[in-house]
Amino acid sequence: MNASRLLTYLAVFLLVLCPVTFFAGMFAPRTLSFLDSVVCPPGYELGNKTEPAIDSEGDQVMRTTVICTDASGQEEDATPKLLAILFALPVLAVVIYFVGTKLSPSKT
Repeated sequence: MNASRLLTYLAVFLLVLCPVTFFAGMFAPRTLSFLDSVVCPPGYELGNKTEPAIDSEGDQVMRTTVICTDASGQEEDATPKLLAILFALPVLAVVIYFVGTKLSPSKT
């Protein structure tokens, strides 16, 4: 397997990882425990919190927020950092893909 093909597979993997990471963060945040040290302050763990809210049309809805919590129950919003990771993954995938295409020999 050449480097170009390997980088293409890596780029596809990163693109597939985006929706998986999003849904894991919303519905099973402990599956992302490997991101605790990146997203949360020391001593905190990823979790989520669901609370009632009012949407733009005035309807009662449930809002889910990704948070970091510590042992004493203090919370910190982790949504901005998690969204930054989710937006960085596709950008990184595109960069890796184009680097891979530059490595492949041209077929002339």
